[in-house]
Amino acid sequence: MKARNSFIWGMLLVLFALLPLQVSAKSTFTDVKDRHWAKDAIQWAYDEGLTAGYPDGTFKPDQAITEAQLVTMLVRFDCTSPNSFAALSGEHKAMGNYRYLKSHFLPLNGTTNRYARDASVKKADAARIFAAYQGVDLSKHQAVYYLYSNDIANGITGKNDYLDFGPNDELTRAETVSYLYQMTLQQGCELQGLHSKATGKHDSKYVYPANFIKDDEINFERPNQPALPGTDITKPSTNVAVDIEKPVLTANGKDTTFITFTFRDCNGELIPYERELLFDVTSKEGARFEVENFQKTANTLSEWRNTRVLSDGPEVTVKVIAPRTTKYTVDTITVTPVDKMGNCTLPSATATVTYEPKAEVQLDIEHLSYGQTRVTATLAKPGGDRISGFNGYLKLESLSGLPFDQSYPNFYNGVATTYFTTPRYALKDEIIATAVSNSTINEDAVASILNKSFTVPVTFTSPITADTTCTNEKPEIGFVIDSSGSMIRNDPDRLRVSKTKEFIDALHADKNIATHFTTRGMFLQQGTPSYVTPYLENVRQSGGTNIASGLKVAFSHFTTDRKKVVILLTDGKSSRQAILNEAANAKKLGIRIFTIGLGKDLDESLLKQIANETGGSYYAMHDSLELPQIYQSILQDINCGIPLPTCSLLSSVFDSPSVKLTSRDILMETEVSNACGTIQKVIVRFSSRSGDLDYELAHRGHNIYMMSKGIFEIQDFQIASLATFLAYDEDGNLVGEQKVKIQK
Repeated sequence: MKARNSFIWGMLLVLFALLPLQVSAKSTFTDVKDRHWAKDAIQWAYDEGLTAGYPDGTFKPDQAITEAQLVTMLVRFDCTSPNSFAALSGEHKAMGNYRYLKSHFLPLNGTTNRYARDASVKKADAARIFAAYQGVDLSKHQAVYYLYSNDIANGITGKNDYLDFGPNDELTRAETVSYLYQMTLQQGCELQGLHSKATGKHDSKYVYPANFIKDDEINFERPNQPALPGTDITKPSTNVAVDIEKPVLTANGKDTTFITFTFRDCNGELIPYERELLFDVTSKEGARFEVENFQKTANTLSEWRNTRVLSDGPEVTVKVIAPRTTKYTVDTITVTPVDKMGNCTLPSATATVTYEPKAEVQLDIEHLSYGQTRVTATLAKPGGDRISGFNGYLKLESLSGLPFDQSYPNFYNGVATTYFTTPRYALKDEIIATAVSNSTINEDAVASILNKSFTVPVTFTSPITADTTCTNEKPEIGFVIDSSGSMIRNDPDRLRVSKTKEFIDALHADKNIATHFTTRGMFLQQGTPSYVTPYLENVRQSGGTNIASGLKVAFSHFTTDRKKVVILLTDGKSSRQAILNEAANAKKLGIRIFTIGLGKDLDESLLKQIANETGGSYYAMHDSLELPQIYQSILQDINCGIPLPTCSLLSSVFDSPSVKLTSRDILMETEVSNACGTIQKVIVRFSSRSGDLDYELAHRGHNIYMMSKGIFEIQDFQIASLATFLAYDEDGNLVGEQKVKIQK
């Protein structure tokens, strides 16, 4: 009998396995009936943690979903990422998730448009997003056809043409989870994403039937037609890309952010970097801009409320300084073209920046000439006014343990000051300040900042020195320095000026040739170090990028028969063939070229080719702070014939490393640079009295490493307030190390 029962139960299990999957017999949500068309998908989404519904026990299946809600659900759906990415203070709560999906180039409007985040999503736009999630870059019509073809969606009536999809209808919550449920059945949950901005690159692979789109459809996307001679084109085919460094600023008259607008012409092509166009820049709320002052040849940066800037080819970069205000303000920064591209009229472009008034400890760092650095902390009310009469002191610490003269200086009239000896080695650090009260009675502004940490980044560079034991002949040497507009953001401290001066003094050659370039090469001066170095102050940060012209000007000033060397420093790219022609000329003239590439958006293969063909070396510079190490290596190569390693600044490997503790999770993430060798492994180390606790982060592509762990894993450890990021190359060598404060 027992054996027979076992056989019967076995047969029943087989039969049950062959039946269609029913996620649950009864829905979790009170407003999702048993016969609701999306009941199974909704229950699946609940079981998978994609949604918890509303506090009243409802799901609201027919309610339109906002883009921010969709973004949150997509991050939870992605089985290769944490459930969420934290936003910065003052940001929309979904901005951390937006940044993650932006790194995979999903076509989301709310990445730069704050109003789109809480607006409903049109179904045609959602089709593009879902297709891009699965790694397919499609326009609206092709994206809808893609969903049909892959059994992810069906039309309203079953006709399954474009209008049957309801492309202009709002995407509902039920439709969203239904599409995600079908996506996981077809291709799984892993985010594939795109490798560049979504422009419909894969449209040709998904050609829809002839009757898919009706001729009278209002939103029919007609192909762009080439301009007729003499036609004034007013609507470029491609939108302007906007990159905002920090979208939320403290409204204190000091906090800053960089915004870069990238324009394309009326054919959708990037404007050549050799071009420069004039733009008006305005702020609706009275922010100031730090821009190149064309009236001066030295100290070139000035502040203006409304101004004009020259583009670096397609890019217009502005530095925005927040106004002082006690009101929460949303600003619109507008750039408007003054010049035209032939018969193509470029559009105006806008970016949104938020100014948030809040009390704070303002930290100012000043490097003094006698080897000391001064730290000044000022207690400030919302809007920036000083708080006086505070009875308390300042608690100071740093990630590297800087030797403060006083780690607990008292506040006098709202200001506390201390000093430390300026390090004479390369260091990226962070000073952490906390106001501590000696009184139990404080005004509201003070109470809101007591015992809270306020930080300021600090950087130090090592001096450039010559090895006097080497006796190589001093070369005739030329410097070709990028003065284009993007340098205001990529080299904000103008280290390419100060460190080039140090290099010239350390080498002490009697023939130095100083040049720079924007849309054309420009000669500065030639001669001995003391004669040439003052002219380097004329290096600018405005206009386009013409590397070939800069090289040509430098080459024309070589006159002796000695060894010839050129150092090219750039953060951009321009006409490849023109540069290769100048490199070939340099080879004929016996000029050895060292190339230094700053940043990410440059032609690295070209810079390597120039260096290789002329007997020089190429150096990748992730941060301008690395320039002293690179110059020191080139100096050693010229003087002694042996370059030095350039990766002594281990922290330069990491970009924006962070460790955040929430009530449930530990979120660890960083972007890395491969300038010091290919990164094989990234570890985050937590130190405690019980020993070190290491987590190896997962590589998410695009040089991004992430890991999420449950908070319960460290609750038994007495974790220190700092964590350490460690990076190792393919040979197991430590090539990066940086401490960060754990954010709670």
